Amino acid sequence: MHTITHYDEPFLTELETEVISCKEDKGEYLVALKETLFFVESGGQPSDTGWINDFEVVDVYIYDGTIYHVLKQPVEGKVTVKINFKDRFAHMQAHSSQHLAGAIVIYEMGIPVLSNHYLENGLCDLDIDTDHFTQEQVDYLMRRCNECISEDIPLTISYVEEDLARKYCEGDFADYEGLECYRVVTIEGIEHDLCGCIHVPSTRWLKGIHVVSASKISKGVKIILDCGDHLIYDAKKHYDELYQISTDLGVPFEEILPSINHMREQYKALSKQEEFYRISYLDQRVKEILARQEPEEDIHLIELIEHGLPVEDLKYMMVQLTNNPSVVCVGISKSNDKLSLVINKSKDVENFSAGKVFQEVRKISNLRGGGSPIVAQGGGNCFENDEQIILDIVRKMISE
Repeated sequence: MHTITHYDEPFLTELETEVISCKEDKGEYLVALKETLFFVESGGQPSDTGWINDFEVVDVYIYDGTIYHVLKQPVEGKVTVKINFKDRFAHMQAHSSQHLAGAIVIYEMGIPVLSNHYLENGLCDLDIDTDHFTQEQVDYLMRRCNECISEDIPLTISYVEEDLARKYCEGDFADYEGLECYRVVTIEGIEHDLCGCIHVPSTRWLKGIHVVSASKISKGVKIILDCGDHLIYDAKKHYDELYQISTDLGVPFEEILPSINHMREQYKALSKQEEFYRISYLDQRVKEILARQEPEEDIHLIELIEHGLPVEDLKYMMVQLTNNPSVVCVGISKSNDKLSLVINKSKDVENFSAGKVFQEVRKISNLRGGGSPIVAQGGGNCFENDEQIILDIVRKMISE
């Protein structure tokens, strides 16, 4: 039992046919038809979507020459098959674009094509066998593809015997062994290729091809293509976005990029200025704290309870404070019931370990972290009387 397909009639969207079998399988129904329009995924082209008697076909697959349509409901007798032509057309445009771009890469640019894939959102790709693909090559590929589209070159389907197929078609014939005839897709004057997929009748139906990117991969270069109706949709979307940016910036289209570059330079300058003032502010805070210390104390315990202050700023201040002799510094910052703790000491302070303090704090809390005798840090959930408990542990270790 083999299903009759209509893959050579790309614009046929509906037909009447008969159910050959309908088998239940785990709550779904596997329906075989005498004829079908549904293409089954292969060759880098996705399966068609659509309906049988207005019931959605949730999947299609082929087994032993028969195409099975997976439905949620059983059907029998004469049925109406309809495909989702919007999806079909997008798949055709992408796949035929791969053929055209691939042929130009192979025959005009002298680079082998390794594989092709249909990507999500209407994009497709070509993996090519080269170490690099320059911008000049990208520009040439786009220009030649779109020249061919403007020339409205026919794509024809023919069925030939093996000898003739091998004479005109390159590539691996292993997947086609044992066939009585071979399906050849021809872009006139450009290529002959073995292919079982559905194609547009001529290049004008591709409407346009744009190379989105050409990036190095482990084996060669991956070229991503946008084409057809999807390219038009993307072009409009991007135009609308650029128009909105132009309006927001208050500049003409042609000045968008220079304006953005100018804003970027301004941002860099302001960021540097902000960093200067941030450090200046923190340095001033450090000076004020040190000025309040009693000179006769053997060890200066400095408590930095700075809720809302970024931990990186807290750590910066503590480093500056402990660059001075005889300082033990405890930094605590809280935000949204989370506590950050940093303990630091001057290198000349003996018999005090920041890491051991943190170990004692962890015994009575869920704080995570640790460190060395010089510095320890970590954090976790706040706990009852946390600030007082931490400071008491520090004072006790200083006094021992």
